[in-house]
Amino acid sequence: MSYMFEFHNPVKIIFGRASSEKIPSLIGLLKGEHSSVAIFTGKTATRRLVERMNLRENLEQKGFIPHLFSNIEPNPSSDTINKAASWLKDISADIIVSVGGGSVIDAAKAASLVATNGGSAWDYVKKPEDEGPIKQPSREIIPIIAVPTTSGTGSEVTPYSVVTNTELELKRPISTPYIYPK
Repeated sequence: MSYMFEFHNPVKIIFGRASSEKIPSLIGLLKGEHSSVAIFTGKTATRRLVERMNLRENLEQKGFIPHLFSNIEPNPSSDTINKAASWLKDISADIIVSVGGGSVIDAAKAASLVATNGGSAWDYVKKPEDEGPIKQPSREIIPIIAVPTTSGTGSEVTPYSVVTNTELELKRPISTPYIYPK
């Protein structure tokens, strides 16, 4: 009996102690100097982690313009994602650094999708046909560097993002190859 296995994942993984120190050079390779960098974190723990990492200071020293969005709740809502998408446009973000667990990374992926392709986060979720069509992206998203701080969701290497609609009390996935992190 013969087995065949094929695997493709377009995400680069850098792992190890102090690997976060490579973030400025990765941004330089992806977007160049003087880029507007959107940093996504959760409300407390990952925000403090970003401060301990001196991420903003390190980016400023390398000539980047960092901005912080730290209002992401667990199970990010479509409202939060839409606000983040609007913020990304306001700061003319060139690249996103998402530091956190699956919720933070999912929010960054969905916000980038909405910021570059329009509509709202809920437009892109998988849903039954009787609930209307799924909006399809047509443009590349703002690139994302994902820095996972938990294990389990795999959001840092997948083309999925889970979105919560608090009005409908539903959680649904967005699934598109456009949202793979870099």
